[in-house]
Amino acid sequence: MFTLRGGKVHRAALTLVALLTLTLTLACLAAPGAASGEPVTAAATGAISGTVSGPGGAPLVPGTEGDVDVLTSSGGYVTTVGFSDDGAYTVGGLAPGDYKLGFALPDVYASMWWRDSRSLATATPVHVVAGSTTGGISPQLRIGGTITGTVTGPGGAPLEADTTGSVTARTNAGYTFAASFNDDGRFAITGLSPGQYQLVFTADNSTYAASWWRNAATMGTATAVTVTPGATTGSVDQELALAGSITGTITGPNGAALADDTEGRVKVYDRAGNLLNFTGEPFAADGRYTLTGLAAGDYTLQFLVNPSLSGTSYESTWWQGASARYNATPVHVVQGGETTIDPQLALTGAISGTVTGPGGAALPAGAYGTVTVRTPAGEWAGFGELDAGGDYTVYGLPAGDYTVEFNAWGADGTTYVPTWWRDAATSATAALVRVAGDSVTTEIDQQLTVGGAITGTVSGPAGTPLVAGTIGEVRAYDGSGNLARAGEFDDSGSYTIDGLGTGGYTVEFVPQRVESFQRRPSNVYAPGWWDGTTSREAATVVRVVAGSTTSGISQHLAMYGSIVGTVSGPDGAPLAVGTSGEASLFDSAGRLVKVQRFFADGTYRFGKVTAGNYTVKFQAYDKNGNPGYLSSWWRNAASQAEATVVHVTPGSTTGNIDPQLAARPESVAAPRPPKPRIPGRLPAAVSANSKRAITLPVRTDAGQLIAWSSGTPKVCTVKRGKLRMTGKRAVCKVTASATVDGWLALSRHYRIRVT
Repeated sequence: MFTLRGGKVHRAALTLVALLTLTLTLACLAAPGAASGEPVTAAATGAISGTVSGPGGAPLVPGTEGDVDVLTSSGGYVTTVGFSDDGAYTVGGLAPGDYKLGFALPDVYASMWWRDSRSLATATPVHVVAGSTTGGISPQLRIGGTITGTVTGPGGAPLEADTTGSVTARTNAGYTFAASFNDDGRFAITGLSPGQYQLVFTADNSTYAASWWRNAATMGTATAVTVTPGATTGSVDQELALAGSITGTITGPNGAALADDTEGRVKVYDRAGNLLNFTGEPFAADGRYTLTGLAAGDYTLQFLVNPSLSGTSYESTWWQGASARYNATPVHVVQGGETTIDPQLALTGAISGTVTGPGGAALPAGAYGTVTVRTPAGEWAGFGELDAGGDYTVYGLPAGDYTVEFNAWGADGTTYVPTWWRDAATSATAALVRVAGDSVTTEIDQQLTVGGAITGTVSGPAGTPLVAGTIGEVRAYDGSGNLARAGEFDDSGSYTIDGLGTGGYTVEFVPQRVESFQRRPSNVYAPGWWDGTTSREAATVVRVVAGSTTSGISQHLAMYGSIVGTVSGPDGAPLAVGTSGEASLFDSAGRLVKVQRFFADGTYRFGKVTAGNYTVKFQAYDKNGNPGYLSSWWRNAASQAEATVVHVTPGSTTGNIDPQLAARPESVAAPRPPKPRIPGRLPAAVSANSKRAITLPVRTDAGQLIAWSSGTPKVCTVKRGKLRMTGKRAVCKVTASATVDGWLALSRHYRIRVT
């Protein structure tokens, strides 16, 4: 059985962190100073303090308890502290840097971000300096609104005895609040910010189908519920329809029973392509399965079978043998009814062979090796491991052509050069192996060569030791710019990149984070290329010979710099109440680097800026979103070409970049142009071992250039408009941004599951 959601929600309003950081691991909940196990001195960290109050600074309602959630400026979870009805709080042990604070108080007050923001993206960062406390971070919370109603069965009949479930209120911005109900059906969602919400009603049992308010099929078609501060929106009632189900028996060709050790699962997607049971419903040893809790409508089914090591495996497929969801035959479910679907699965083939070392010699004792099989398009198809004699078999391969990649590592630390069948250096040049269903393609053998290596030491400016807890990657790219191999370093600075074939490589040094003070602090070092260059094209090529080590490829990392300032109106007058705006930072090539929001106090800060020359543009908007001042480049320049250059020095702050914006005449006031959109879609999931690059859109539908960046370089990289996977199974996070007239017109974040 499955339902359309996860576990039951008991709190009326989830905290902001719970809403925005759904992938946090338990490790992230460690105290800020306990990440590395090293002592943290008070002088090395700072703090944030303030007092939470109600509207207009009024004291909180007696008995109120809430949380302050602290995130890095990029959204990484740091810590949570509580406060009581006096509102006072202090967050200590924070590494120097920028943070965003969310304030969550269930039941009475609406949650918010500092400063007076409803989203993480628009929250004002709070800057922390080592050895001091940033005080006065004192939000005034609004009274929240409430939604109430009653959930019943068909025709308004009472719910079955002992029925439980939840009502979830969602916003278009992705925020989620929920409340539970039992068999009396009554619910109340409290502490809601003013605005519109779409409600979905879900019972915990399989008797009733989940549905949006007023029986809408999707969030997009659901009637919105409007919430007013301090008021209750009542009578939001819902009749739940009886759920339908899909059941059947999975067999082999011509209805033959599945092999005894066959295991797998059934996945179901709704008409819009949403996966309803993320892990899939396992089927029994005899192939029987049942999917319950389905609303009336059409669905597509995917039957996934685990490869068998006994020799008999079946091909995973969609209903009626379709190759993908879009061409699968829909399965119709009726309210309260049962639909029977009995798929017959085709048998699959296998690839086997032996892997040896140079000259055909057996791999040394204790060696470990892997074999990865992919389609010609680079999609992952199968995986196997070498036994003690170097033999392998990869099962579960549908009939077709494949590339085969071999990797091996010796017990003594020796790494062999990754090689495709018949000595190919890349998947593009690899010979294809043909597989027929229900047969084994044998003698796919391969001799491996001991790889070369690059070694060196990473240090701070002028060779100083790295800050305690620093970690990072050193990446070697081949002559075509493809990532070949990577090594890691810690605060000792030493690294090794092994398994390299003979050839020339460019080497990139990428510090990733400092772990000494907390789980997700900002980096203190900027990335760079060997030898001291800022781009791959300018980097010195490192020559490697297979079986030997190229040593001494060492790098001094530069510290990040920063830019700070205050935006004001004509002649330095404060900005008008309700003003918000954007400071946009461009590099010397005119490319947008980052955007920092500011509010009526005008203060802004660009952190983590690589040393170099930049231009900055400022744009401010009134409370209605219209330009309230004339946009301007520093210093009062009309264009980027005329703008005064702002120079950033490693490890220092460039201050006093304080523009004075001219008032915009009423006659030329105009709203922002429509936001551009990104054409096409990125895949929701890809194979970790896929070598096929994903071509990213270059321009928006309005013609602006799109800048792409990866927030997870260990999982995926962006190079010259191509998105590539590194082989690690995790979540790939990429961001697309575009500018119009110097202001950020588009910023979209994508999450791709890498399996």
